[in-house]
Amino acid sequence: MKSIQSRLSSGVLKCGGQSLHFGAGARQPVENNILPVITENTEQVCDHFKQTRYFENLSSETLGNTMLYADVVPTTMTLLDG
Repeated sequence: MKSIQSRLSSGVLKCGGQSLHFGAGARQPVENNILPVITENTEQVCDHFKQTRYFENLSSETLGNTMLYADVVPTTMTLLDG
């Protein structure tokens, strides 16, 4: 978060045609061209991926600690562009 803090406007990072809304806490609604990014959360936020099991089985202290999950996206190119 520190590396992108200066690029955020009200918690939103614009990446090409897509915007990412960064925020801590519970689920945020997905809006047209705005995807929520939950930065701090301990509760299960997605139905199809067991994040608690993932982190329980993670043995690395550096790799894999940052997780990006989306149920369905047409392409990751617009998400990771920028």
